[in-house]
Amino acid sequence: MQDEGRKILTEFLGECWHEMDEKGPYRSSCRKCGTVFGAVHTSDWNPKAFYRTFDSWKDFGVLWDKIIEQEYLTSSETWKMLEHKTSTERCLIILEIVKKNNNKCMGPDWKRVKYPSGNE
Repeated sequence: MQDEGRKILTEFLGECWHEMDEKGPYRSSCRKCGTVFGAVHTSDWNPKAFYRTFDSWKDFGVLWDKIIEQEYLTSSETWKMLEHKTSTERCLIILEIVKKNNNKCMGPDWKRVKYPSGNE
């Protein structure tokens, strides 16, 4: 999954997509939320680890909970679309659902859209 999709899903979860300011060797902080990241040794410095990857069961589980909580689909409708997919494929399908709903949690003007399974 590309950074653009990971950013959309991260923000859909209500988490910060960090915008980093370098503060010196192996130390950065996020301009948006203020979180400071650091490492004692060069081998510990991994900026990609600051973000969710959306290729694991853990990340899929968090997305699953959020998509059901936001009532984009019922759990049975969603599961039918995701049943025989890998974690990464499941996260990509949820990304498409979130994109179709303008990256927003449900609000007063929220409307259901058609999904790949044909459900509304």
